[in-house]
Amino acid sequence: MKILLLLGMVIGLSFLQGSDSFGMVPSIPEVDLNDTYKISFDSGNVDWNPVSNTLVMTDNDTLISFAANGSQLAPIYKANFTVDMPRFNHDGSKIEFVIVNSEGRPVNLDVLDLSTKHLHQLIHGITIGWVSWTPDDKIIYSRLFPSASSQVLELDIKNNLTSTLIGSVYNLHGLDVSPDGKRLVVSENYSNNCSHSGEPGAGCFDHLFVYDLESKKEVAEVAKTDTYKWDPRWSPDESYIIYGSGDCQVNAVTLDDSNDRPLVYRANKDPACIGSARINKDQTMIAFFKGYGGVEYNGKFNPLNKGLYLAHTNKCLRSNCIAVSRSIPLLPPIQTSRDLYLGPGRSVELYYDSGDSTEKQVTYGLDNKTLSFVLENQGKPRSIILFFPTQDLNGNVTVLINGKQSYPASNNCGTALLFFTKKCQQTASEENFGEWTQVNASDNDTSTSLSTFNIVGTNVIPEFPFAVPVLLIGVVSLIVFYRIRFWLG
Repeated sequence: MKILLLLGMVIGLSFLQGSDSFGMVPSIPEVDLNDTYKISFDSGNVDWNPVSNTLVMTDNDTLISFAANGSQLAPIYKANFTVDMPRFNHDGSKIEFVIVNSEGRPVNLDVLDLSTKHLHQLIHGITIGWVSWTPDDKIIYSRLFPSASSQVLELDIKNNLTSTLIGSVYNLHGLDVSPDGKRLVVSENYSNNCSHSGEPGAGCFDHLFVYDLESKKEVAEVAKTDTYKWDPRWSPDESYIIYGSGDCQVNAVTLDDSNDRPLVYRANKDPACIGSARINKDQTMIAFFKGYGGVEYNGKFNPLNKGLYLAHTNKCLRSNCIAVSRSIPLLPPIQTSRDLYLGPGRSVELYYDSGDSTEKQVTYGLDNKTLSFVLENQGKPRSIILFFPTQDLNGNVTVLINGKQSYPASNNCGTALLFFTKKCQQTASEENFGEWTQVNASDNDTSTSLSTFNIVGTNVIPEFPFAVPVLLIGVVSLIVFYRIRFWLG
């Protein structure tokens, strides 16, 4: 009898530990950050299809579909304005999204029927904060007012009727309906003592509040730490909630608030913010965005690594998991950033990495708009990798190595000219990554240990490195010509 009782207890404990249902022991997955892939440079919002494991993402004015392996499928819809906040409904047949006006405010809410490609224009002319679906195809959304307060409303799209769920919420930072449609989680200030200036301090931080949608009453308060929190999302099994944390990482918290821990966090020496994390229906993959903000002086970071990422979790069985086929190579972290003066009232922030060379001197010349680096590397080439915002780079920047123009491409680095010159060893190459352009400048002359790299905020650079050899050739030719005439008499 005791053996049977003990066996029953073991089975019961195993059941509880393996269950992810609400009210039982939850299981937050572990994200394998060593199994992470970048699949897009784009930085719009993203959402998983709850049925087919595909992703929808916004890219300026276009909705784009990605397969779960990261391969790009096709544009879904192209609008005349910027689109944002796409969300699949419960069966993946519809996508809602908002239209963003020229002031950056989401003012219209539309729904695209994927089977008919028909566009339903539902809400117009108000500032829309956050949007979610119920299983019966009702839309829960927040309306934002100038006072920073919001209303949470429910729209029945079948009969176009709107009702109020929460009358007033101050500083609402996200909402989401649970997959079963019974609960709503919102991120909001946990105190009324926060000043409307939004300054950090007691009462200005957020907690996650769970409401029962039938009674419209609060039933739980979780993630009670003093940080900003935004964009909460239920897990597919409703056992935990994923949210963006004010310290630029993604956390997960259980419904009983007993486990609140980082889910996707920043790597060492990479201060890029991580957010907008979405987990798929099987909880085997998580999609998230990495930004290029928050760069600290002398922090290691690469702005070109901004974009959409996929990572596997420990719930992924290798034999069954989806292998990521679209993977954009990550670039090594760079050293720091500096401002380059372009003219009165104009400057551009450029990032650079001087590799294993030693910076002997860095000087600014505001009058001639020059940023100069003197690099030292005994017996090795000296090089510098520069990252410019593309819109500021075109036609505005010149790179010189030891006084010779290397970028834009110089015609003077070519084949040797007789015995007066030799093929120059200073080179520069360019690669465009959309918002950013990378310029690699290198001095491969190992006979010297020092190189000077000048980055100039203009495209008008006088350069005469071959004027002297050409002039010498002309003078020598004239002298030889007249000597021969003199000798021949």
